[in-house]
Amino acid sequence: MKIRKARKEDLEQIMQIWLDFMEYLQTINPDYYAVELDKEAFLDYLNGMLGQEEGNLLVATMGMEVLGFILARQEMLPGWFGGAKLGLIRYLAVKQGQQERGVGKALVSTTLAWFREQGIRRIELYVLDDLPASTFWKKLGFQPLMERRFLQLP
Repeated sequence: MKIRKARKEDLEQIMQIWLDFMEYLQTINPDYYAVELDKEAFLDYLNGMLGQEEGNLLVATMGMEVLGFILARQEMLPGWFGGAKLGLIRYLAVKQGQQERGVGKALVSTTLAWFREQGIRRIELYVLDDLPASTFWKKLGFQPLMERRFLQLP
């Protein structure tokens, strides 16, 4: 397995992994963005992440096959928080059938090293309750900080 920066030719495989992941999340928790996904908008977003300094889109590959991807960003906190940089892991998804083989851990490890190089010490992400991912993130040292709530208006 190899971890590297994503390339344009990886985007279709990344898109399929993301779609499968979104479908899985919606079966586990129907309230998770219960809307029709805009694939073209997500593909545009991924294209914009390629080669961006503030973002890092990595893939885990075996030969030509993309096994998983991670999308991370650095953001500046507002001045009233001292203007420090914050690391945000936006997506981590591993292809169905490839979970629990070290793919996610390798992607996170490489991303944490990238954050360190950027001088970022605080990393945040969102995790849906009651998912196996909660245990995964906890094993890597991530702790709950606050509870995120939502209201779906009719």
